[in-house]
Amino acid sequence: MRQRVAPEQLRQGRFSHVVFVDLPTRDDRVDIFRVHLARRGRDPLGFDLEQLADAADGFSGAEIEAAVKAGLLDAYRDNGRDLITADVLGRVRSIRPTSEVKREQIEEIRKWARDHLAIDAVKGPAASGERKLEF
Repeated sequence: MRQRVAPEQLRQGRFSHVVFVDLPTRDDRVDIFRVHLARRGRDPLGFDLEQLADAADGFSGAEIEAAVKAGLLDAYRDNGRDLITADVLGRVRSIRPTSEVKREQIEEIRKWARDHLAIDAVKGPAASGERKLEF
């Protein structure tokens, strides 16, 4: 399946280069859980962030946020008790991430990025002599 960019997206100045950003690494996922817990007034130090990050392998940042929000809702519905790691972990385990549901499409995007020498925002340039995609 070949995906094309709409002609209006290719006009001069629209893109200076394309950067491929893959799914978050384990360390990224720890940080994403930390951010979303803190944004909701919870102390991230009270949670097993490493366990959550391991369980959320293949999750996007949005899917991690959804797990935190759903865990909060579960705790609220359970007599308004405090959120705990198990609440979020239960929700992580109940979510089938897009990286699993659309595995083939994501692999195609990764292959495209490798083939066109796009830069991974996490890993940086893949090799010396790498070029940016110019339109």
